[in-house]
Amino acid sequence: MTLELAVASERAPNRLCKAAKAMLNVVYDPLKRRFVDGISSSGKALEKLEELKTYRENPVTKMINEFTEAEKFGDVGEYRRQRAERMMQNAA
Repeated sequence: MTLELAVASERAPNRLCKAAKAMLNVVYDPLKRRFVDGISSSGKALEKLEELKTYRENPVTKMINEFTEAEKFGDVGEYRRQRAERMMQNAA
């Protein structure tokens, strides 16, 4: 979110790089750190920011879809059983 606020101005790439450099002091997850480092040192900071957004949103989207499916079943145990069966069928 902090990096997205830096993009709101006309000098977006410069501000984005500065914000990313500041965030390197507080980001400890190795994969996220790699993305933030890429943003801070890249000439294509806006493209790197889009890659970070895609990485961040993918697990959230998967989790939302899973919760929605589980809610349809009404019983989490039944949902997990059905999901395991589907995964086994896809693997075969």
